[in-house]
Amino acid sequence: MEHIVFYRKTRGLGDAIMMIGAMDDICRQVEERSGPPHVSVCLQEKLLPVFWNHPRAPRLIPLGQRVPMGPGIRFCDFSTACARYEAGAEPHIARGRPEIWVRSCGFNYEGSPPRIHLDDVERTSAQAYRRSISQGGPVIGVGYKSIEAWRDYPHMDELVHQLSKIAGG
Repeated sequence: MEHIVFYRKTRGLGDAIMMIGAMDDICRQVEERSGPPHVSVCLQEKLLPVFWNHPRAPRLIPLGQRVPMGPGIRFCDFSTACARYEAGAEPHIARGRPEIWVRSCGFNYEGSPPRIHLDDVERTSAQAYRRSISQGGPVIGVGYKSIEAWRDYPHMDELVHQLSKIAGG
């Protein structure tokens, strides 16, 4: 059984969520070749809950703890590939982060969507919350501020205003 360690030094929830699809692309290709891999995910501790109920049942390792290394362990470091690609392609960036990560690890990008797997309690709570805010129309979630200030969209107020018109607000 192949062991894959997915490592990302990030502070952002969005990057942690995007890792899920990239991880699924890589694991599916390994599984087709040699059977289901053993999976470890190493992230900041506060971001690990994103992977709690994932069907691949990854071992979750907080950054700073010992990460498995050595023969037979594939180390997929998602920390630097995007910066290298974006610095070389700017301003014509044609690939998203999951594609960059998957390709940087030597796999084909299949575009698996990130799926967060909720348990029954979380699902019930999320459904109740959505009902409480939907008012019968669509719900549009907006990540208003990035953890990295340079990524903040300068016209966010106008964008949210226009989106609220679409949602009927």
